[in-house]
Amino acid sequence: MLQATHPQPTTAHFRQDINGLRALAVVAVVLFHFGVPGFSGGFVGVDVFFVISGYLMTDIISRRLSVGRFNLIDFYLDRGRRIVPALSVMAIVLLGLGWLYLPTSELHELATESKTALLFYSNEMFQAQAGYFDKEASSKWMLHTWSLSVEWQFYVAYPVVLWAGWLVFPSRKTIQVLVAAIFAVSLGFLLSQQDTATSFAFYSLTTRAWEMAAGGLVCVFGHRLPKSGWFQLVGLVAIGASVFALHDGQHWPGMMTLLPVGGTALVLAAGSRLSFPRAMYPVEAVGSASYSIYLWHWPVVVALHFFQLQNNIAAIAAGLALSLVLGAISYAVIENPTRQLFKPAGAFINIAVISAVALAGIHLAGSNYRAADRRLIPQAVSVAEQTAYDFNPRRNDCLLFKGLDMPRCRYGEASGKLQAVVYGDSHADAIVTAVAASQPSGGYVEEWSYASCPTIFDVNLVINDRPCNEYNDWAKSMLKTIPSDIPVIVVNRFSSYPLGDEGLSRPYVYFSRDAWNPDAEFLAEYAEHFVSSVCEIAADHPVFLMRPVPEMPYSVPTFLARAAMITPDSSTGISRAAYEKRHNFMIATQNKASEQCGAKILDTPKYLCTTESCAGNDGLSAFYFDNSHLSETGNRKLVPMFRDVFKQGQEKARP
Repeated sequence: MLQATHPQPTTAHFRQDINGLRALAVVAVVLFHFGVPGFSGGFVGVDVFFVISGYLMTDIISRRLSVGRFNLIDFYLDRGRRIVPALSVMAIVLLGLGWLYLPTSELHELATESKTALLFYSNEMFQAQAGYFDKEASSKWMLHTWSLSVEWQFYVAYPVVLWAGWLVFPSRKTIQVLVAAIFAVSLGFLLSQQDTATSFAFYSLTTRAWEMAAGGLVCVFGHRLPKSGWFQLVGLVAIGASVFALHDGQHWPGMMTLLPVGGTALVLAAGSRLSFPRAMYPVEAVGSASYSIYLWHWPVVVALHFFQLQNNIAAIAAGLALSLVLGAISYAVIENPTRQLFKPAGAFINIAVISAVALAGIHLAGSNYRAADRRLIPQAVSVAEQTAYDFNPRRNDCLLFKGLDMPRCRYGEASGKLQAVVYGDSHADAIVTAVAASQPSGGYVEEWSYASCPTIFDVNLVINDRPCNEYNDWAKSMLKTIPSDIPVIVVNRFSSYPLGDEGLSRPYVYFSRDAWNPDAEFLAEYAEHFVSSVCEIAADHPVFLMRPVPEMPYSVPTFLARAAMITPDSSTGISRAAYEKRHNFMIATQNKASEQCGAKILDTPKYLCTTESCAGNDGLSAFYFDNSHLSETGNRKLVPMFRDVFKQGQEKARP
């Protein structure tokens, strides 16, 4: 995500080369969000814009302070005139369309997102929502506003700090010291958070302020640097390398963020008279309308996902064109006129107009939220939405997300005999009730599950900071305390760890080296560690490996609820060929574990798929509560499979 806004300097100080940077950044991020190949690092557009914003903010503040014309209210109004009207209109349009076409829960979410965006704290809301079972980004219509909130928060605090410093020590050096201090403190805080709080680092002002302060440093120290064309060239190469070589899924922001931030700083330091391609009309037009293009492109991206067109080349091309058209209309009809017309009108009129527009959006968001349940929509929509809550009712108590206090939940007759251990990640929690339903009477099944922790020993994680090795060490020690005839059913989202998934197109784990792609060397090492881990368990207990569960391309309840707004009959699923293509590596790896140490294979697709396809629902009965975790309805299809686990144990126990 990025933000594409920044304060406009006066015409005398307008830098056309900055318009070129704006165009470059917004094009990169738009192409990244539409999934255009080659722009894997297009998300760095946010960092480019943050640096530009910091540069222009500092330029305006320092110039006005130096001539005694700084006015805090005017400074805020400059921003408000440009940002609030266009943002409010977009929110109002989306709320209107949402009232007509969105299921109730999604309309609630859109209303909440709109309100927080217009009050400029949506970054805090999205950070608070971030979690293991959070909805995918492509379902959040206003997710892109997080960066507007970060920058607005900086915009509010930054001039106060510089102004206060100037009042005490009115000199350019005061501004330099304060900007440098903000840069150093924020960057230092970010680096201290790298291994513990990824979502906080991504969304928080405290971990983003250094990027804007980097632009400020160029402004206050740039006069000491020569206006070299090499600065511009090296800077553009650094930005280009970031766009084309970086990958989504890195710790971001982090050390690598210095590449696009430093590149942007070099371009700004090079000065305005150098050779950046700023004269071409398309570059100038896109740069000028970058904020409006940014505002409208993300809802178009979400709309493609809404209609399941995100992989359709023609739809992507149409979406790109529509983003430019909507951005151009917004710029010509709303953004530019409101900035030009109301600037001479005086502070009172400006405050009244900006407040009225924002309050209109906030009021509509609130009324939509309150009235969403009273709309005349098909009853099937509510039924479909409820399937998102059809998960293990004991999930919050039995599935660990942090710490090592394993609850060891028992399912069945808790005072009876232990029948089996279900061991794994959140997918183990999703199927444990089906295992319990298949066990002999008079006993219980025990659950050991930790979200995002693969059942592989001595593994390094790249997706979170959970203590998975400590969890697995605990499990190994506990297995030595239970009878050797007790079967262990290992259930993971097996293929996501070596291959990535819809949230991260790279391996989730590594061993001797961190791999950006699941190349042959990495996969061989992964298979070796997986097999050795299974064999270590199998040395003391019967081990059953559940074949991977089919993964749907989207949340099944969300799909069904959206479809029910239009048609009462809908179905979703994937082809059996797609299942096999996705999971062939893990199927082969599980087979190796079976051959080498006798692990038994539980044939999941036999019960969830036909020879042609794997269904995600049967009418309004969803087999998943998201896109990959089986619902309580779906896991019941596996009860016959799990009965074989206990049948084998009973046959072995016979004399």
